[in-house]
Amino acid sequence: MLPKMNETYADFVLSVSKGGLYDMVTDLKVDKDKGMVIANLQPGLIEKFAYKFPDVNLIELDNAVNWILLKSRMLDMDKLDGSVKS
Repeated sequence: MLPKMNETYADFVLSVSKGGLYDMVTDLKVDKDKGMVIANLQPGLIEKFAYKFPDVNLIELDNAVNWILLKSRMLDMDKLDGSVKS
């Protein structure tokens, strides 16, 4: 299940994460019991987000990063499924 996410925040995260995943997170863990990814966010990303959106709770940043990660994983799985079926 994808977390609730604001497209503006996700677009911002993608725009400042030119180096990909390493610009977003320092560490990733999977919580199999909860069925979710736990990402430790890069301090630089947190600072940029807080500066750009000073009145927004950082939970929104966490949701945006998790949405990006899960969506990316789903797209990868779709590609794999497509290549197996071909």
